[in-house]
This record gives sequence, structure tokens and C-alpha cells, in this order.
Amino acid sequence: MPATVGSQIKGPCSRIDYMKDLAGIDIQAMYPAGAPPKADGWKPRHVPEAAADCSKGGHPFGIGLGTTGDSVDTIGAIFHAYGAVLVDAKGEIVVKNDQVRQALDYYKKLMAFLPPDVPSWTTPPTTSGLCRVRAR
Repeated sequence: MPATVGSQIKGPCSRIDYMKDLAGIDIQAMYPAGAPPKADGWKPRHVPEAAADCSKGGHPFGIGLGTTGDSVDTIGAIFHAYGAVLVDAKGEIVVKNDQVRQALDYYKKLMAFLPPDVPSWTTPPTTSGLCRVRAR
């Protein structure tokens, strides 16, 4: 996941073998090296579906939901994808709206397939999870 030093870019990280074997999603076919992406059919709704498949296969997604930078950046991206804001440009609190409900519904679906301790994850365990590999 290359990024500029000091940036807040935290690209997604995935075990492409698990995505292919457990969820039937071929990341390499969607993003072939040296060619344009072929991911037009990929939609946000596919993430909870893939999370369910990988969880059933014994390899759940690891998306933190705590107060660490990576957790906050992730939920911010999901809220942004739905156009959800908690405070508008005028500084008014605007949490009761359809966009926030949609983002929260999405997270509710996703949470069903994440490890139960994700709200308490700190950055080291989140990242160290990428280093743990179980033999198949």
C-alpha cells in the first residue's frame, strides 16, 4: 500500500486468494496489471456479501470500528460514499437524515460478519492481523 510519507491515504488491503476462493471475487481480473479496470459491476453492497462469505470460510474481514485513525478514516469514507454528514457547512448538527441512516444500515449489515471485538481494536492489532496467516 504505497503512499506519501505523512499522508492519510490508507488504501484497502485484501487477501486476494481469500476473496477469490471464499467469496468468488477475482480482484486480479477486476484490476488487471497494465490494463484498465474491469470493475464496473462492483458495488458497495458487495462488501458485506464478501464479508459474509469470508467469515463463513473462517477468515473474517478485519475492519476496525474504534477510535484509531484507520477506523475513523474508514467510517468517514463510508459515510462520504452515502453523502452522509453529521455537521453541515453552516455548523448545524444534521444526523437525522436518510444519508446517515443508509450509512448506518450499511455498517449494521457489515458488522454481522466482522469479529466481535472490532470496536476495541487499536492500530497495532489491526495491522498485525495482516501479518497473521493461517495455513490452509
